[in-house]
Amino acid sequence: MKSYRTQFGPGEPRRDRALQLVDAVLEQWEALRPVDRAINEVLGADLLESELERRFLDKLAGVFGRKSLQPIVLEQGRRGFQLTVKEQHDVTYWQIEPQVQLDARFAGAPIRRVDFLITNKSSAQQKPIVVELDGWEHHAGRIAVDLDARLDMLRSGRFEVWTLTWDDLEDGQGAQSATPHPFQPGAAPLALDGVLANLWSHDQFAHLRPQKQGVDRLRSSPSFDAFLDRLRAPVWDQLTPLTLFSRVLLGPKGIGLDQLSPPERLSYEGRVFLETAEHFGGASVGDLTLFIGAPNCTPSHGPPAGRSAASGATIRSFIPWC
Repeated sequence: MKSYRTQFGPGEPRRDRALQLVDAVLEQWEALRPVDRAINEVLGADLLESELERRFLDKLAGVFGRKSLQPIVLEQGRRGFQLTVKEQHDVTYWQIEPQVQLDARFAGAPIRRVDFLITNKSSAQQKPIVVELDGWEHHAGRIAVDLDARLDMLRSGRFEVWTLTWDDLEDGQGAQSATPHPFQPGAAPLALDGVLANLWSHDQFAHLRPQKQGVDRLRSSPSFDAFLDRLRAPVWDQLTPLTLFSRVLLGPKGIGLDQLSPPERLSYEGRVFLETAEHFGGASVGDLTLFIGAPNCTPSHGPPAGRSAASGATIRSFIPWC
């Protein structure tokens, strides 16, 4: 009884209420049916609102083991899941809650109901992770609205935000079907690979070699694979490799803010956000144009935070990296 009281929050157990509940079960006794699953699985079955959400949890269970993902009852009677991630001698416990109203949970947070809120229960120092799952049927007509909402969450500085699609969760399809982006090999300038190779091999920049994995992840890793790396990592820093790569991409001087092209694709909000940087540039693939602002530094000094703005046929917003 004390265990259940801990799970369901404050309040005293009441005998009369318990008898009422038992009476209610007995009144429906003839309607009860046996189940072939553990009661925890039955409790978790109605938490999900889409097949894509089920696929997300199935993928996690497939990677980390079926027993690693268990339904649990949280404070105030909320239900969710616990994911146990074991890496060598480290064990991390992640609490996964579906369909969380963010502003009701965190005072001052953006008004947004998110697909999953994932919290590291092994470290109170890490930000909660928001995972949004985009099925084309539901999200195709609201890409710009969803992007703005996710940017609000990022700019609050209180959350990590990840977006996954059907392609990311299809077996063996993530790398082949991922949406092209300007950083990936083949889309970025050809000379960039040579510049990066020299950077990793030159002794003067030996202190930057630990960022190579993050840069490679940024350029080539399917989103879900990168997300798995995130869950496995005791310490996560993708900001540094992002900024390092952007500074290399812009070259020694970059260009002026007024020289960004095509200028009509850069919104007023994006321009205001970028103008605090010192060097600017852009990269494109298909209908997507990425405008970049980076600090005035060389790789030998290490990369402080940079900024970027993205625009496309249906996207007119900006993406902060911090």
